[in-house]
Amino acid sequence: MAVATFCLLLAFPCCEPETRPARATDHIRTMDEKLISYNRQAVRSEKDEILDYISRHQWKMLRTSTGLYYMIYEQGRGNKILKGRQARI
Repeated sequence: MAVATFCLLLAFPCCEPETRPARATDHIRTMDEKLISYNRQAVRSEKDEILDYISRHQWKMLRTSTGLYYMIYEQGRGNKILKGRQARI
């Protein structure tokens, strides 16, 4: 009986729920939020730098829906590309 009680007592500490992962998860969540915030600020800052550069050079830029700025500085004189065809240089 004494051996069975001893084995049973050893099993209980292994079954206790650990509290460390919850703290680690909170720490990771906090770090993720900080990184997301920093990344948003970096994107805003980069956009401001791009707009400032465009303004200083007085370029007439167009912007795509994905945020790409471009300028057509020379209109092409060739045939327009047709759907399903390939362009060649």
